[in-house]
Formats: sequence, C-alpha cells, structure tokens
Amino acid sequence: MRRLFSLAMVAALIATAVMPASAFAGGPKVAFSATGTVATVDQGSVRPAGNSGRFVVRDRTVTGTLGGPDLVGPYTFVFDTNVPLATQAGQVHGRMTVGAHKMNVVGRSAPAEGPYLACLDLTCFDPGMIVPVVRTSLSGKVTFLEGAQGNGDFTASAWLIITLDGHIVAVLPGGVPLLDLSFSFVGVSTPGAVTVSGKWSP
Repeated sequence: MRRLFSLAMVAALIATAVMPASAFAGGPKVAFSATGTVATVDQGSVRPAGNSGRFVVRDRTVTGTLGGPDLVGPYTFVFDTNVPLATQAGQVHGRMTVGAHKMNVVGRSAPAEGPYLACLDLTCFDPGMIVPVVRTSLSGKVTFLEGAQGNGDFTASAWLIITLDGHIVAVLPGGVPLLDLSFSFVGVSTPGAVTVSGKWSP
C-alpha cells in the first residue's frame, strides 16, 4: 500500500513538472476598465494602394495617457490600416502598450465626420489659423499579450487636423471653435478619448 502511494506521488510530481506554465497562469478573471486621452498622432508610413484611391498606412503611432482605474500611465498605440482617403474608414490592426501591459488590438475605423474648419486662434479672425479637420472614431477588441490575461473592448475618438488633400497631420485639442464649409459656427471640438474595458486576470 505504501509503495502504491509513493508511485502515485511520483506520478503527480512528474505531471506537475511537465504541465505547461500557462495552465497555472492567472486566476479568475474580473472586470477591468480604463479611460484616457488621445494626445498625439503621427503620419506613420503612407503609400498609395495602386490606383484604388486607398492608402496603405504602416506604423502610425497614437499616444496619450490612461487615467485608470485599472490601467494608469502613458500609452502608445501603433497600428496598420488600409483606407480610402475620402473616409479614412477601414480595418485596423495594432498593439497598445501601457507600462508592463501589451495588448493586441483588432478593430475598424468608422467613416470620418467632416470635413469642418477649426479656428486655431480661437477667434476665427485670422484666416491663416483656420485649418481643415475631421472627427474619427475606432472600435475593436483587445487581447492581452503581456502583463495580464484577458480580453475586452477598445474605443477611441478624436478630432484630427488634415491637409487640404485629406492626409492626417495632428490631433486637434478640445475647446477649439468649429465651422462648417460655409463658415457658420457649429460648435467646439471635444478632447480625444480612449476607453479599454473587459475581463482580465492581472
């Protein structure tokens, strides 16, 4: 009987030794969420997709800050997409990094709203300070690659300054007066925002 017990213990120890670490990683998943700002966007690498009217965008980088409650600190979101210039809408594939946490992001950008005109001088008196802008939004799914186990939803939106031919230049801050193309006042810009939420095992 003692010998059978010893053999059972040895078998259990061997099974434990060869079992992948992922079988033990993480505990029960709980809800998490974080909201933050969109501060900057760069152009990344942009090239025409032949004569289709679409553009291939690689390594476009968005930065900002998440203010918690569960993810806190500066983030970078680097993504690729392929979009028509007129709408900026298309599939998005990227990686978001917040401290030790890294997430895969798969989503889609909605057709841009606009174009509108933004008065960077806040008065709309200086024609040289009036620039074209659009409002863009993105929704998708996140899957943690490092720092936690879990997945969830991702949303982001921002007003973006564009060139006259429609290419993205920079993030427009909140509180800037907006005009339609007939130069009628339509409101003010809202700050760029990002939200991540779901279930994780931190």
